[in-house]
Amino acid sequence: EKFNDAGKWYSVKPAYYPRLLRRTPAEQVAGQVAGTVRKIEEDISGLPVSRVTVMDYEGFCSEPHLTLDKCETLMKFRRPDRMQKLEVLRFQVNNRVLVDQETAAGIKAALSEYN
Repeated sequence: EKFNDAGKWYSVKPAYYPRLLRRTPAEQVAGQVAGTVRKIEEDISGLPVSRVTVMDYEGFCSEPHLTLDKCETLMKFRRPDRMQKLEVLRFQVNNRVLVDQETAAGIKAALSEYN
């Protein structure tokens, strides 16, 4: 959407990016998503459990103060008083599909190749 060209990238490129360039745009998206998830899981697996927390996007959007509270606890950090009173009710969840149904189906099919 950013470049009006499915062949142009705007993101962090995975290590195997050159191989993805030979694939269809749907396969490129699936490969990038699967590779990113795999890398994050691999990196997290090398950390002690006490150093890892998982935050849910939808939960953050609907109740950001809970996520901020959790971060404060984990980092043993307190927000400045002026920010304690800052009331952010919620953010709009923006994880909706922005492509046509045919493209979305192609991406889902390509993702199954990585599972």
